[in-house]
Amino acid sequence: MMNEKTSITIICAGCFLFFTGLLPCLHAQNLSLSLEDAVTLALENNKGMESANWDWLISRTKAEEAKMKMLPSLSLSAGYQKLSELPPASIDLGPYFEIPEPLTNIYTFSANLQYPVFAGFRLREATMIASLQSETKLLALETVKRAIIFEVRRAYWEAVRATFSVQMLKKNLELTSVNRDLTAKYAAQGTVTKNEELAADLRYQKADMDLGDALYRQRSAYLVLAALTGYNTSDIHFADPSPDTALPFSLTTAPGDALVRDFGENPDEAGLIAEALSKRPETRLSALSMRLAEHGRKLAEAGLYPTIALTGNYTYADPNQRVVFQTDPALFTGTWAIGIQVIYNIGGLPATLKEIEAQGLGINKTQSETEKQKNTILLDVRTCLLNLARTRRDLTLTKGMVDQAAENLRVVQQKVDIGMAGNADLLNAQLQLLQAKFAVTNKQIDLQIASSDLSRALAFDDVNENGG
Repeated sequence: MMNEKTSITIICAGCFLFFTGLLPCLHAQNLSLSLEDAVTLALENNKGMESANWDWLISRTKAEEAKMKMLPSLSLSAGYQKLSELPPASIDLGPYFEIPEPLTNIYTFSANLQYPVFAGFRLREATMIASLQSETKLLALETVKRAIIFEVRRAYWEAVRATFSVQMLKKNLELTSVNRDLTAKYAAQGTVTKNEELAADLRYQKADMDLGDALYRQRSAYLVLAALTGYNTSDIHFADPSPDTALPFSLTTAPGDALVRDFGENPDEAGLIAEALSKRPETRLSALSMRLAEHGRKLAEAGLYPTIALTGNYTYADPNQRVVFQTDPALFTGTWAIGIQVIYNIGGLPATLKEIEAQGLGINKTQSETEKQKNTILLDVRTCLLNLARTRRDLTLTKGMVDQAAENLRVVQQKVDIGMAGNADLLNAQLQLLQAKFAVTNKQIDLQIASSDLSRALAFDDVNENGG
């Protein structure tokens, strides 16, 4: 019996030290990774954000291209032609005039200038639209960043949860193993029934199955975190059933550490909603969409105006077409021309009026989408506030379960010492304490995720500093 009590005492001590000693044990893995480090790695390596960044750069370049179209258009050209010789011809114009033979080699150098003085505001509106589209791509990039920050935080805490779950279930397996061995020994002595022995064996098998499931959930959580942070997992065999398989990270941020942002017990709901409506990229994107719709209407109205352009040309040629009867094959002559051109598309007026009408309807649609987006943000923020409040309450109540389980363990231990309870009762009390502590850890992780979710809904993270 002394050996049995010694074994139970060792298991009890292991349960007591489990939650205080878990994180140092995790540090023996490959890469120490804090929550802030995970966010930084994701923003540096995530391919979705990289694609959004390239999209913004392309749009910004197109906006610069649209500005360049407002400059005068200048083109240079050069050409050479070889003409066939013509049969001799003569015209009698008197004794003092003779038509020279035409030149058969033509060399031409020309410069042409065209500048749209007035194009119905087309160029101005097209430039504004391209600039606004570039801003929308930048806001889309910010949206992707904020989404990545939250997804990485959630994945990090789910990996922490899975790790604690594995450690708890390992202790659970140890306790059920001791219970099974003791029950088998007592069954051999005839002090317990066969049914009790089978029940103890079934509990052990169930604990072993739960541990296996937890190991696979842990590897799945680490796989998601590794994918989000861009970590190379080619050398890690996640499908290996061995419980000693190496994991890519050692997670150093504990569930009880400070929240990403502490909103207090009674956050100002109205103030937070107003801040979210001003900071969220979705609301700023809605405002840009309204401006885009308005400029789209103005661009459509350009068809109601004429187009006025200045034209210019300078030609340096041998022979120059404006020179009559040029006979010197080495003589180049320069000529220039300046003009003004006015174009008005009368036949396109019906189509232009319909386009203006369609753009006006588009403005109405954008206004409706803006209100819809506002309501979506309101719902998002309020839902996150409710989740945060519920999680805080659940954590407070769950912490009370630990004191209750600890007191129950103390009472059972006293009963065992005086012979009023058995070893199985003591093992069950130890397991209840272990489960209560794990429940607290779970609620702490839920609180961390709820705080991160509200921070996302309020756009509090500074994405220019990697959101850490």
